[in-house]
Amino acid sequence: MVIVMQSGVAEDAALLTRLETDHILSFCEISIWFLELKPTRSIEADIKKTLKKRVNKVAKKLEETPDDVEHSLLALANLFISAAKNRLNQSRFNFSLKHLGLSEDRIKVIAEFYSQNAEKLRCVVTESSDLGLIYYNGVIPEYVDFRWRLDVEVACRTLKEKKFEPSYILRVDTSQGQRHLLTDYASLKRIHNELRTALDEAKSVHSRRIFRYIR
Repeated sequence: MVIVMQSGVAEDAALLTRLETDHILSFCEISIWFLELKPTRSIEADIKKTLKKRVNKVAKKLEETPDDVEHSLLALANLFISAAKNRLNQSRFNFSLKHLGLSEDRIKVIAEFYSQNAEKLRCVVTESSDLGLIYYNGVIPEYVDFRWRLDVEVACRTLKEKKFEPSYILRVDTSQGQRHLLTDYASLKRIHNELRTALDEAKSVHSRRIFRYIR
């Protein structure tokens, strides 16, 4: 088995074809650092900020654009995680890299780095699955259906002056089953705003490029 290259990976990894081998090794180290991160909502912004700083620093040193550096790092991360998921040995991984148009010495550096860190990468895949992290291994539950019902108490014999607040019963169907939620309008509005923000972010150029690596 070899890695089936996703569309655009070779293009994103183009910078690697002109880097010196010691810089290739540095890119490998940064990629695995990124993969080992355990992003949560509370630290996601810090992670993005730290990654941006590292990318800008490397780009300045190499006199390359930050976008080219980031794309190459993500391409490497994609290759490493795909190889780890498929438990490729070094020779198979080496053969997969030939499709990127890399020289033999560059392929050797990347393949040896993968071989030395294969077990660590497999742990990353396993932990991501166990924790429900969804940005690399595709374990996110798939959306199937969403239904809702508005409940309003219109009368009460015991409390004549009671203020009746509507509530919403939500049912979310996913590939992993159903989940029922009970919420009020204010909370539902906050959920709506959060989802709207997430959808807007998903339409950005940067997000679309990331999604290409996690499908």
